[in-house]
Amino acid sequence: MRVEAESTKVAGENLKLGVSNAIIVLFPDIRTTGGKLGYVGKSGLTKEFRDTIEKLLARYKRQDFRTIGVLYRDSTPETLSGLYPESSFDELIKMDTDFKQWTRERYEEELPSIIKALNLTPGAQVIVGGYHSKDCVVSMTAALLKESFNASTDLRLTDQLSFLLLSHKARRMLPEGARDGSITWRAIKQEQEGLVKRKIADFLELK
Repeated sequence: MRVEAESTKVAGENLKLGVSNAIIVLFPDIRTTGGKLGYVGKSGLTKEFRDTIEKLLARYKRQDFRTIGVLYRDSTPETLSGLYPESSFDELIKMDTDFKQWTRERYEEELPSIIKALNLTPGAQVIVGGYHSKDCVVSMTAALLKESFNASTDLRLTDQLSFLLLSHKARRMLPEGARDGSITWRAIKQEQEGLVKRKIADFLELK
């Protein structure tokens, strides 16, 4: 499967050396994330989501992480989701499948080609985010771990961020002694780790 580099803002010489720290954002396309095309708004959950994503990516960038978006073959600048600021990406790459033809099976078949296009150094640290946390993010994280990369998921960079923001707002309305949401969030993270482990086992069975 062929994966094309769509854009880059890093010198070509640096890319030849490979990427040792990467943030992978899967399918930051309005057709996947939902919402109005190009619309974020001046307030509300959507703006809070975007602002949080922007701050997180900026923080990772200060730690020398390279941010790479994975898109559909027919994604265009017009279909990029406003939830993930285009300026935050160092590179956008495309899979070989259009949005309407996308299936989980096709995506998982293309994972080796997508990973190859990421140009990762052996044992690179890779943080996976994007859409959706319990589907594509799980498969990508598992595939990277299977190839011995130091991969993990940052759920704050996925659709789960909406739950985190909403639950945070809800807790502020509770009595002070009942505001601890760490147990719920920890359970979500543990569930995600379990899904990744099961997907790795599935991939190994297919070999």
